[in-house]
Amino acid sequence: MSDPTQPTPAPGEPQAPAFAAAEDSEPVYPHFESAAWAQAPSTQIDYTQMDAAALADAITAPPAPTPTRAAYATGQNGDESYSVPPPAVTPITDPQDRFWGSASHFVGVLGPIPVLIIWLTLRRRGRFVNQEGKEALNFQLSAWILICALIIVGGITMPILIGYALVPLAIVVQIAEFVFAIIGGSKSSGGKPYRYPLTYRFIK
Repeated sequence: MSDPTQPTPAPGEPQAPAFAAAEDSEPVYPHFESAAWAQAPSTQIDYTQMDAAALADAITAPPAPTPTRAAYATGQNGDESYSVPPPAVTPITDPQDRFWGSASHFVGVLGPIPVLIIWLTLRRRGRFVNQEGKEALNFQLSAWILICALIIVGGITMPILIGYALVPLAIVVQIAEFVFAIIGGSKSSGGKPYRYPLTYRFIK
């Protein structure tokens, strides 16, 4: 269909081209207004400028290899196995090691949970905190298991009067647990290991 806004040429006059040619003889596309886009180099291969041998090589050339993905911790990549070492753990300094080693004992006055948190967080970063954290955790677990057993058995045996001796004994064990936690923290603050008496070592 013809554009009604354009004048109709007289009979015998040449028809105007749909697109006007630019000065450098390259076609102009009026629906793309960006000159930068029109001048951008094309990534397509111009097969019309190749001879027969080059054209055959371009057609039969293998595709570019796909970049390999980053390897995971373990697995298989085709026929080759691969592995990535775990991230290195930054060790703490000796003063920090001694501080957190003694802190593992001191926080035992609050129960075994704070001791467990310190030990799990720093056991791979310091030798002393790993050693003292395990010792403090073993003592806290032993003490709390004994306290809970005394309270349960004492409550059951209360009607036969045995419970009246077991429940106060549980209070004595709890006070001893508090005192030994302070002693352990004080002794280990100088970098010397401390060993609790009457402790079953669940964690070797």
